[in-house]
Amino acid sequence: MVEAVRYHPPMAVEELDALERDTDIRHELVDGIAYAMVGASADHGAIVSGIVAALVPRVSRPCQVFSESVRLRRLTDIRDDYFYPDVMVACDPTDRASHHREHPVVLVEVLSPSTATVDRGRKREIYTAIPSLEHYLIVAQTHMAIEQHDRANDWQPVHLGADDSINLPALSLTIPVRDFYVQVDL
Repeated sequence: MVEAVRYHPPMAVEELDALERDTDIRHELVDGIAYAMVGASADHGAIVSGIVAALVPRVSRPCQVFSESVRLRRLTDIRDDYFYPDVMVACDPTDRASHHREHPVVLVEVLSPSTATVDRGRKREIYTAIPSLEHYLIVAQTHMAIEQHDRANDWQPVHLGADDSINLPALSLTIPVRDFYVQVDL
């Protein structure tokens, strides 16, 4: 996200859906403000693909792995927020809406220069308030490094490097950091 595209906040999800249909541009809806999603770099896309490739064969049903196309819906008393996490794992068999999920277990964002502050700030704050979320991973794009935030650790960041492994107890998985980066030369 680079800059806010303001449409008379707070915007309703129906307005967001119409905006996306009319413009063919994806938007995240945060605190009633629509943010246009900018194009990602090739390395960003390759890392997202690497994360999905590392997770899919290891994740058991009813869990599902999504990348960038399925929205995360966060319900609040005031309004709904919608995000397009780079990668999302949702395991609740009752959480099966056709275009979004509400109860993720794992969320992953791959850092871009334009999103780093939001991914570590407002998104982290919003994501970690989701009751079902157990793990939030912030993945570097320029070098092999991951900030792992876990509910069990009070969301305090654990910094992982190329020789470390990501421990995801909610999925009963341990994945080498390198597995997320198999498609990029760093």
